[in-house]
Amino acid sequence: MTTGAGGPGISPSPGPPASEGPERAALAFGKALGACDPAAASACFAPDGRLLTPDGTEIAGRLGVGEVLAQLTASSPRIRFEEPRMVRVGTVALATQRWSVRADGVAPEPFSQAFLGTLVVRREGRRWQIAIAAPWGVGAGSVARQGGGGSR
Repeated sequence: MTTGAGGPGISPSPGPPASEGPERAALAFGKALGACDPAAASACFAPDGRLLTPDGTEIAGRLGVGEVLAQLTASSPRIRFEEPRMVRVGTVALATQRWSVRADGVAPEPFSQAFLGTLVVRREGRRWQIAIAAPWGVGAGSVARQGGGGSR
């Protein structure tokens, strides 16, 4: 386990260099989840980043995001991401990305589902980091907060 500025399991220099663009942040997130590596996946987030869960709960900060991603990857599901569709304006980018999850052995029968996720990626100094991730899509459910302060 690594320890960095963001807490246990968090890399001290998250996200790809700015010269690599926001697409690399989205791809790094997908690659880390596909490898069932929640620490690497949460390191793709900005320190104040947010993760929206399928029920609309807002998880704040890398540590909280890492905890949710650890739950997601605990059963070693197969997670696959397609190349993101990216719209960039200055230091902010919006990405949509199809992904699928398949988990065997977590229920009486295998679980498989596909999603159209949304990421907001922003440049933080010399790095592109995920500011907001809704990998399961942005639903109409109410949003509840967990962890961290700040405004939405």
